[in-house]
Amino acid sequence: MHLLVLASGRGSRLKKATSKHPKCFVKVREKKIIDYISENFIKFDDIIIATGYKSNLLRKKFPLARFAHNKYYQTTNMVYSMFCASGLIKKDVIVSYSDIIFDPLIINKMISLKTTHMPLFKKWEKYWKKRMKNKEINFDAENLITKKNKITSIGEKILDKRPKLQFMGLMKLKYKDFFKLKKF
Repeated sequence: MHLLVLASGRGSRLKKATSKHPKCFVKVREKKIIDYISENFIKFDDIIIATGYKSNLLRKKFPLARFAHNKYYQTTNMVYSMFCASGLIKKDVIVSYSDIIFDPLIINKMISLKTTHMPLFKKWEKYWKKRMKNKEINFDAENLITKKNKITSIGEKILDKRPKLQFMGLMKLKYKDFFKLKKF
């Protein structure tokens, strides 16, 4: 199984903290965010990193990984970066944002499941309130609507009521589903 880490963005909202390195190199508790993710690399047959901003630093840090480069990282999004790696995808893939910290047990569970799926976060609002003012949450967070355990809408702006669940930056895609999503 592949692990595809989306690490192309600059993290411009962090200003000086990302002027010399990508957002995933920002330290949390004296450790780079990408180092928390790389602890899971051993669980995968293949590591692919989608790069953009300061890609040379990621190539230097992870010489055994394979790389897909999003040369349009300044004007595109994570979905575009994900599909820059499509030529490297040959089997099921777990996709991870490069700027998240998560419990490794989540990855273990994702690997064990045989389906395309996306873990969702129930207590998301509590954590968002710690990092921003309450009124800014609707501007930054995205809407997520589910029906019968299926996501029916994701990524739209929150217009009124906040969603009960939030995308956490992880998903598992079966090989065929990756390419169905790309075609869509």
